[in-house]
Amino acid sequence: MENLLTLCDRVVEAALKAGADEAEAISVRVRDVNVELQKNDLQIARSMSGDGLGLRVFKGGSLGFSYVNSFDEPSIAESVERAVGIAAGAPSDENNVLPEPTPIEPLEGILDDAADEFGVETAVARALAMLRTAREFDTRVTIDSGEFAGHRGEKAISTSRGVRASERSSFYYCYIFGMAKEGESVSSFDFQFDGARTPRRWPASSLRMS
Repeated sequence: MENLLTLCDRVVEAALKAGADEAEAISVRVRDVNVELQKNDLQIARSMSGDGLGLRVFKGGSLGFSYVNSFDEPSIAESVERAVGIAAGAPSDENNVLPEPTPIEPLEGILDDAADEFGVETAVARALAMLRTAREFDTRVTIDSGEFAGHRGEKAISTSRGVRASERSSFYYCYIFGMAKEGESVSSFDFQFDGARTPRRWPASSLRMS
């Protein structure tokens, strides 16, 4: 799998060869896993992934942009051709220029070191533990809905002026929504939510009904 920063470098170079005066490429790669709860049971578990590549070019002060959701060579070539073609027919503006590079300070603590291993099986186990904790808190508790989800993302940017940066991050969240029932009596609803860069920040048992 190609490094995203290297990919952006290649796309910028291709845009310049195609006639652009300046070029900027941004790429993203994401994977989302989520498990939904409904009516005291597991409803659905899914895993989704996607890629994206955006290209901005300037030619004679005119702007062109294109976006594709694949990193294969035909898609990249099409993206370059489209962006340069749009710039060739767009109105010119003297302010259509890319910024000069400035220092970029990376953010620490935004990636869980086990993010690559987080999958549907782990998310299901977490969601069921959350459901079990709520149900065992009191036999009258009933869960209407809930979710445990994890997101892993990577992004990169490269420009013809020398800006180059990449970043990987992860984010997890969970919520649970329910009430207590006893005979014909129903309590007020309760909603609990939490989010973190790593699921190890909190055990599922910390999301208890009030």
